Amino acid sequence: MNQIEQLLKDLWNKNDSISAITVIAVSNNAILYQTDNWDIGSDLQTVLSNWDTQRGSIEIQGIHYSTLQCTPERLVCTNVRGQGHIVASREENILAIAYILPNADIGASYMAIARVVDLINKYM
Repeated sequence: MNQIEQLLKDLWNKNDSISAITVIAVSNNAILYQTDNWDIGSDLQTVLSNWDTQRGSIEIQGIHYSTLQCTPERLVCTNVRGQGHIVASREENILAIAYILPNADIGASYMAIARVVDLINKYM
C-alpha cells in the first residue's frame, strides 16, 4: 500500500460520510488515486474548469450539484434532490475531489478532505 492509499484508509476509518475520492496532481491534472466506486475521469476537466471560473454548478457522473462555496482552495457543492455532496480541496501540488453522503456534515467532511490533501501534499 502506498502512502496516499494509507492516508486515505486512515481518512475513511475516521469519516464514514466520505464515500468516494479522487486525488489529482495539480501540475498536469493526472489522477493519482481514485476509489473503485466512482470514475470522474470523463468529468474532471469540466469540473476543474467550473471550479476555476467559479461557476454556479458542476456535474459528476450525470448528477448536478449546486455550488455553495467556491474559492481557489475550496469547492463545496450539494445536490438539491438529496443525492449527496461534492467537496474538493486544492493545495500547491495536490487536489482531491470527494463524494459525501447525503446526510453528512458537509463542513466537517470538507475539513477532513483538506487535512488529507495537506498531508498528501507534504509527501509529494
